[in-house]
Amino acid sequence: MKSFEFNFPKIGIYILSVLLVSGLIILLGLNLPINSLVQILENQKINPNDFTSPPSINLASAIKVLPENKDLAIEKLEKLNKALTPTNEARRLYILGQIAQRNGRFEEALNYYSQISLRAVPYLADRVLLHKAEINAELGREKLVMNFCRDILHNHPNSLSFEAANYELARSYLRQNNFSLAEKGFQFIVNKFPNSNYAIGSTYYLGQMQPADNVSVRNQLWEKYLSKSPDGRFAGEIADIWLKDGNLSSKQKVLIGLNYFYKDKKPSNNEKLSDFLSAEFTELNWFILSKTYLNEKQKSLAQKTLFNGLKTFAADDDFRPALNLLFTNSSKDERNNFAQILLAQDNLSDENKAFIYWRLAAFNTSERKKNLNLLLQKYPNSSWSASAGNEIFWDMYKTGRQAEAINFGQNLIAQYANSPEMAKVLFWLGKSAEIAGENTQAQNYYAQILRFHIDNYYAFRAKERLKSLRGGIDQGWHIKDFSAINNSFNSANWDWPLPKEEIQALNPTIKELLNLNLWQEAVSLLPPDYQKQYPALQAWIAIKVEERIIDGIKVASDQIYKRKPPLNPHNDYWSLSYPLIYFEYTQNSALKNNFNPFLLQALMRQESRFQPRVISVSKAYGLCQLLLGTAKEVARSLGLPAATSDLLMTPGYNINLGAKYLGDLIQRFDGQAQLAVAAYNAGPGSVSKWQKASPNQDPDLFIENIPYEETRKYVINVFENYWIYENLFATRENRLATQNKLTKK
Repeated sequence: MKSFEFNFPKIGIYILSVLLVSGLIILLGLNLPINSLVQILENQKINPNDFTSPPSINLASAIKVLPENKDLAIEKLEKLNKALTPTNEARRLYILGQIAQRNGRFEEALNYYSQISLRAVPYLADRVLLHKAEINAELGREKLVMNFCRDILHNHPNSLSFEAANYELARSYLRQNNFSLAEKGFQFIVNKFPNSNYAIGSTYYLGQMQPADNVSVRNQLWEKYLSKSPDGRFAGEIADIWLKDGNLSSKQKVLIGLNYFYKDKKPSNNEKLSDFLSAEFTELNWFILSKTYLNEKQKSLAQKTLFNGLKTFAADDDFRPALNLLFTNSSKDERNNFAQILLAQDNLSDENKAFIYWRLAAFNTSERKKNLNLLLQKYPNSSWSASAGNEIFWDMYKTGRQAEAINFGQNLIAQYANSPEMAKVLFWLGKSAEIAGENTQAQNYYAQILRFHIDNYYAFRAKERLKSLRGGIDQGWHIKDFSAINNSFNSANWDWPLPKEEIQALNPTIKELLNLNLWQEAVSLLPPDYQKQYPALQAWIAIKVEERIIDGIKVASDQIYKRKPPLNPHNDYWSLSYPLIYFEYTQNSALKNNFNPFLLQALMRQESRFQPRVISVSKAYGLCQLLLGTAKEVARSLGLPAATSDLLMTPGYNINLGAKYLGDLIQRFDGQAQLAVAAYNAGPGSVSKWQKASPNQDPDLFIENIPYEETRKYVINVFENYWIYENLFATRENRLATQNKLTKK
């Protein structure tokens, strides 16, 4: 691959003069990686397999605390000095160099990087050179910056640092007022890597370099920069220059408005943010302008903007969130009117038209059945059709139209057999067959659930019904005894695991950085669309690096839905979607209260998605989402310090109280865990009232008829979680495999 520098000597001349060049470099004190240069020039080969092994046990133990506790990591890493193999020693020095560099201790970082043998870590060699260039740029040593960048360009042209080296070199030329080479360098990046962050930054510099009489070209370049990066490093500077210049174009006003919006800034004069954003109506700003109008309490303008945007930009990614926002801020009649006009638009896809009916059904509850039926009739192949059919089926079933429901349900499963929504339809077709004495047909329905929907709540219930029909006992919602594995199931060292399969497919440099817990640098080197190729890694990054646990679990769960992997604790999607995080607390607390810890783990997954500091709109706190009043009563009964909002954010304390409360509810409802879980959500008084109203009701039907939709879904989701945890981790084989995996960490 070529760089923008075309004036270097031919490689043949380098080969003939390598000794002279090497000696000269040493004399000049330029600190170039001679071993790397000689190795490349002499075409020496390195076996990649020699450098892909994970860090040694001692090194892995030292870096385990990264990035949460850098001081402890430094202490541990410094103690390992000269106690490692050359490769692990190079890794140790690289980590220490990264920590020092990111904390602004540049000379210290240079000292670490300079001790690294690049032959020991070839996948990090280009990164070492780049970091030396970056640091010397900070220290004003432009000659060294150029030398390190040129080393990368000539000796590591296929590395992940090639583009960054071009960028740093161009910036160095700019700082030295060599505008010709700087311009050539930035333009090379824009042409060669048009969609990269470096290309966006280059656009800024190309604009900055324009002569004073070429303001129009400068502004065109800066408009490109702000369009792609309205919250970028130079966006505020550009906005200030434009405002100072005056005579803003409508496009410039919009871009300044976007910068203010993303940076959460307010205009410095008497203008409102909407005054900037409303200068033009484009695909870039219509949805943000709508939200700005709402923030400014201009509801009618927000409605108008949302509606016009939905009509004009029907293929926009913002279509569905914008429709939700429009319907949220409209009356029933307004929603129906907006929907009627949008549905007549030729530029709307069938999928988006189906979505309109789906949201109408959600917002206009009095017309829910009508809109669900229209959705199913008009757009039977949409993403929401099976869900609509499921709901229509259940309405028929619960209102006593059994024959109609059975016929309708059979048609549904013929069309949507693979949809998870069909698990409920199949289950109740099976129950209907049982009631009619058609046990063979019932077994067929239940077996069909197990073929297509093994991880579904109804699959676990179907498994128990099959057992009953074949002479066994339906265990219902009975919680399995956990005491047998109390002493053998160790999860104290569990952490969110890196996706094994996808890590193997990554560029070796990224793989190496991830193994060293240098997440920030690793993520910066991933391709912009890495989520499509590496969804498990996307989930892991969201959870571990960005602390967006809900989003990460959702990504992993979506992949389970799409890929349908077998229930296996070592599958990346299952381990990310159903983690054992905090299980050391869960296990101890649940066992003290005489119930299976996996039920508490399942409840936490549903309540908080394992976010210890989350607070609900109803002021429920922490992992087990406890109300302060309830928490104070439970803490008093345990003799613990009085519950406070801060204490409830502490995992061990919160789980201890949650386990006690759930355990008491299980005892209160005579071991019927499904009732205890319902009471955890809706309150024990509500559950007792429902019991009295239907004392002898079929337990399956009791759950389906829970009056509160939130509680009904809650019970189903918690038990689905529980049964998945049991199947993933509590069978003998999985238990031993998990134990071995954990004890090796």
